[in-house]
Amino acid sequence: MTGLEIALGVGIAALVAAAFGSGTRWSWPVRVRARITSKFGPRNLGDGHKHHAGVDIGVPLGTPVFPIGPGKVVVARMYSPEEVSQKSSGNYIAVDHEGGKRSLYMHLSEISVRPGDVVSPQKPMALSGASGRGIQMGPHLHLEIQVRELGGRFRNVDPLNYVLPI
Repeated sequence: MTGLEIALGVGIAALVAAAFGSGTRWSWPVRVRARITSKFGPRNLGDGHKHHAGVDIGVPLGTPVFPIGPGKVVVARMYSPEEVSQKSSGNYIAVDHEGGKRSLYMHLSEISVRPGDVVSPQKPMALSGASGRGIQMGPHLHLEIQVRELGGRFRNVDPLNYVLPI
């Protein structure tokens, strides 16, 4: 291999690592065996095909929810009972991680963190619920992972490329 080929290879590897992470897997957000009830991508809920931006993890109401990796809480939103039914996400948390990644946890029943809190996978930050659209689908955790693109906007990616179910 020439020096240029090696340099190009290293450059491409660096670009791939920056775009997709180092290959390190994050933790599963619940510590119980749980079934994935809806995957990332197109799905039909009776109102036509729509893109599902994350995965739904079927867990009992009140299951502790852990951040998938270390990070900083940027949103921790509990809606009033009157307004939560109008929000499809229900009560939710967003956590920023290194490398321009963000994770979101939706349909929560309780939240124990606030924006600015530093979180780690060793300590729960919420309890699963059925808030928002979760009322129609039963208790579950909706997990999304987003990657910041060059313009600063976030793009949803398949969480199963980053976390492995237990």
